[in-house]
Amino acid sequence: MKNKSIVILIPLNIASYEEVEYEEKNDIRGYFDTVDKEREDAIWIKNRINIFMNYTYKSLINQTNQDFTACVLYSEESEELIFSEISKYGPMPKNIVFISKNMADIFIKEKIIGSEYVYFVRIDSDDMYHKSYVQKLYDYIPKPETTALLNQWGYLYDSFNDKLFICSAKVTSCYTLIHKTEDYINGTVPSVITDKLDIQMGTAWSMPNKEYLDGLNYAWHVHSKNTLTSSEEWFTNEWTYYLSDPINKDIINPIISEFMG
Repeated sequence: MKNKSIVILIPLNIASYEEVEYEEKNDIRGYFDTVDKEREDAIWIKNRINIFMNYTYKSLINQTNQDFTACVLYSEESEELIFSEISKYGPMPKNIVFISKNMADIFIKEKIIGSEYVYFVRIDSDDMYHKSYVQKLYDYIPKPETTALLNQWGYLYDSFNDKLFICSAKVTSCYTLIHKTEDYINGTVPSVITDKLDIQMGTAWSMPNKEYLDGLNYAWHVHSKNTLTSSEEWFTNEWTYYLSDPINKDIINPIISEFMG
C-alpha cells in the first residue's frame, strides 16, 4: 500500500467571507470592493486565472516530484466563465484539474484509494511553494499523532513593487492537514472542501498536534489585485512576527525561480 497521497487544494473563487482589496480607479486611491461581489465576474476571473497561471501553476508544474493531484476549486455558477478562460492557455497536465466545489470530494476520494494517509496541502491561487516542496512532504516523517504540518517561515513576494522579504508568519494558507485515507473516504473525519477558508486556516494553525516544517517553503504573493497598502506595513502589523528588510534586487529572480522554474 502506498504510504501517502498528496492532494493540493487551491480555492479560486469559493470563499464565503468578504475580503477587501485595494484597487486604483481613475487615479482615486482608497477605492474598495469585495471579492464576493466579483467572484462570478468575468473580469475578476480573467485576472485571477492569469495570476494563477503565471505564478501558482508554474510552481506546480515545476515541482521536482509530480506525484500529486492539484484541485483548483471554483463555484459552479462560474463554470462557463472558468473554462472559457482556461481554454486560452492550452492543455494542462493530468494531475492539475479545475473542479467545482460540489464535485471535489467525490473526485478526491477516488484519487486517494490505495494509500494509508492523505495529505491535504493548501495554498491560495496566487501563492507558490518551493519546487522541492512535494518531495519534502514525501520525505518527511511526522509523529504518529500529528494532524497538521505548518509553514511559518517563507518569503513575502511583492511582484507589484519588485520586492522580496523573508517573513515569519502568524498564520498563512500554506498548511497541510493529515488524515488516514480510510477515515476520510468513510466520512469519519470532516470534509476538507469548504468555503469557510478562514475558519479552516485558523483551525489548522491552532491544532494541538501540529508540526512546523523547516525551510523557506512558500512565497506569499502580494500583487496589484490584492494590495491594501505597502507590503511592509500590512504584513508586519497584521500577519507576521518578523519581516526582513527588502532582499537585494539582484537576487530576487534567482530566488523566485526556485518557486516558478
